Amino acid sequence: MQAAYQRAGVALPASQGELFARVAPVAPADVLPGDLVFLGSQEARLGHVGLALDPRTMLAADARAGAVVVRSLPGDQVLAVGRPPLGLRAPVPVPAPAAGALRTECGTTVYPPSYDGARSWGGYPNGLIPPSAMCSLGSAGHVLRCDAAAAYRAMSAAYAAALGAPICITDSYRTYAGQVRLYGQKPALAAVPGTSNHGWGLAVDLCGGIQAFGTPQYAWMVANAGSDSCTPRGLIPAPAARSPGTGSTRAAESGPGAGGRGGIVGASS
Repeated sequence: MQAAYQRAGVALPASQGELFARVAPVAPADVLPGDLVFLGSQEARLGHVGLALDPRTMLAADARAGAVVVRSLPGDQVLAVGRPPLGLRAPVPVPAPAAGALRTECGTTVYPPSYDGARSWGGYPNGLIPPSAMCSLGSAGHVLRCDAAAAYRAMSAAYAAALGAPICITDSYRTYAGQVRLYGQKPALAAVPGTSNHGWGLAVDLCGGIQAFGTPQYAWMVANAGSDSCTPRGLIPAPAARSPGTGSTRAAESGPGAGGRGGIVGASS
């Protein structure tokens, strides 16, 4: 019995008397596995201690069998049932949520803060939009809100006709968990999780020369993006990418206006 509790990190007194004095009394109807059953008689008092398995059975040493056996609680021999004070266990690591996981409070999922102005749509939280609500950009794995996707595909076709290849894209819709990871890596560049245009399915990050000043790709985008309902507001390379062929395009908003229907051709993180 002491060994069983010791494995759980609880030290029990060695003597029956001290054990009886330390436990909290338990009513017969409330017996749980692990409770201690004190056997004896009114005359002889304490004689033996067993370990309850349920309100009707217990583990106990049997001198005649020379073994520990399962037996019924002998009603005429049970002096008391008690529960040892368990105390606090030694500290153990607390399981931490995965990066980007949504919190729960009182059994309810806590969604991230979302800007509910012109860019919110469909009743979805930022970064938690189902794939079925968006449309493909024609590039593996990339999706946007469907009207933005249509504008992007039209612009990519015109770009390919002029420059011989479709638009190079590195990122489009981004989940809330993905934004959390990116913000942890690049807090100076990435939007606060729950506020990114990528999380609304209204932003893409571009490459292939578009991201660098002085290239034909950059010049074409500045000259033509607006004609496809995509206004290149602030279409600039990242600070570390001001030479051709490096970095990614940042910041361009959908048109007409910052919150209008239409596509985004390059966006801040």
